[in-house]
Amino acid sequence: MAKSFEHRDTDKPGNPAWTLSRHAWLDQIASRYSDVLLDQGRDNRAVSAKLLTISDFGKIRTKTSYLRIRSKLQQAKNFSEAVDVILDVAWGAYILVLDEMISSRRLFMADPLYSVRLYYTADTNGDIQIDTSVENLLKHTSIRWNLNYLSEFATTQFGPIGETAFSDIKVVPPGCALVIDLSGKCVIERVWRSSRVCVPDIDLVCAEAIGDVYSSIAEGYPNVCAAISGGVDSSSGAIFLRKALGPDTRFGPSICSQRRHPSSTNGAWRRKSPIPSARNWFV
Repeated sequence: MAKSFEHRDTDKPGNPAWTLSRHAWLDQIASRYSDVLLDQGRDNRAVSAKLLTISDFGKIRTKTSYLRIRSKLQQAKNFSEAVDVILDVAWGAYILVLDEMISSRRLFMADPLYSVRLYYTADTNGDIQIDTSVENLLKHTSIRWNLNYLSEFATTQFGPIGETAFSDIKVVPPGCALVIDLSGKCVIERVWRSSRVCVPDIDLVCAEAIGDVYSSIAEGYPNVCAAISGGVDSSSGAIFLRKALGPDTRFGPSICSQRRHPSSTNGAWRRKSPIPSARNWFV
């Protein structure tokens, strides 16, 4: 399998955005990332911050001005407080990079929407490479397939958290940050905490919201067609639809064929007739 994966001559991966080598950081982000907020940690600040955005992934929005954000970051005494500042005022596609002055540790965090992925490699010498593109990391490492990931992905369409299809490349899980010291030690820390939800009873609020959706579907769409591929998303949607339309509603399956209809000129799929015993089928 490994022999089937080759870099074509037309592919020109770039260098990793961040590299830790010989206990020093090398940043190569100027040409690919836009620096929307820079707080260098002067005046004996405990933490310095960089808020970066990538045009290919989307834009960043803030609730307040960058001047006020910098003012709040100046008061942060550690990573946790600085992360809280950004999570409270920013949303969209971004990467947060924090440097702790006393410990020389560095924190990398993707936005809460997980629209940006942070991939990284770590070798036994303590060298670290980080980038938002797997290709830029594959350029500097051998290709070894992660068979455990591939097997689970083929079964569920999802892989183990924090892993990728390549054994030597990891990904920062959603809701987490990657913290690295100058020795190359990597630690995954959770940064999204349930205490951020300022709702008296989250279960009640969710139940009411789902109930509103159910009522809207049942009242406005008595006849509904649900496409089911067998994956997790469509199956979950079918379960919710079944509940929305009520237990007495009968469902009949309809099969779509990939064969072209003889009279079709646009390649549309042919819809076969419902199965004769469809009246006995339920979702």
